[in-house]
Amino acid sequence: MAHSAGTGKMTSTSTTSTSTTSTSTTNGPTTNGRTATDTTTSGPAAGGGRVRRDIADRDDITELVTAFYRRAFADPLLGPVFVDVAKLDLDAHLPVICDFWQAVIFRAGTYRRNAFGVHADLHARVPLTEDLFARWLALWTGTVDELRHGPRADRAKLQAGRIAESMRRRLPDRPTGPDPVD
Repeated sequence: MAHSAGTGKMTSTSTTSTSTTSTSTTNGPTTNGRTATDTTTSGPAAGGGRVRRDIADRDDITELVTAFYRRAFADPLLGPVFVDVAKLDLDAHLPVICDFWQAVIFRAGTYRRNAFGVHADLHARVPLTEDLFARWLALWTGTVDELRHGPRADRAKLQAGRIAESMRRRLPDRPTGPDPVD
C-alpha cells in the first residue's frame, strides 16, 4: 500500500508469486525461570510474507491495540461509536487499554479499573448491539491474525471472544440510550 502524494489517498499494488508458509518454534528461558515459547510464521498465511511472532511484551501489545483502533475508528459500524459517541481520545486512552490487554494476555496485575462499567456507561448512550460486538471481535481477531501468531496471540483472541460474550450478555439488563421523543 502506498500513499499518493498530495491526494491523501492510499493506493495498493499487488504482485503474484509462489511461496510457502513455514512455522518455527523456539523455546527459551524467561526471567521467572519458566520456559517461553516463541512461534514465528512466514509466508502467505502470515500476511504476505511478513514474519509473525507471538506477543512478547508491552510494545507488541501497543502495536496490536494501535492497529486495531485505527481500523475500528475507520470502520463504518464501529467508528461512529468510538469517535462520535464515546469520543475516545486514543492518545490519552491507549495506556489504559494496553494495561487491560497486558493483564489479559500476560495475566499481569496492570489493570485495576472497571471495564464493564465503562461499557455500561457507553451502552446507556448508544445500544451496544450484538452486531457491534460481532464486528469488534472480527476486527480484533483479524488484527491479531495479521500481526501475531502463537499461544499468547491465541489467548488474546480467545479472551476477546469471552469478553465480548460476557459484555453482550450482561448489557441488555442495563438501560439503553435516551428515551425516544414522540
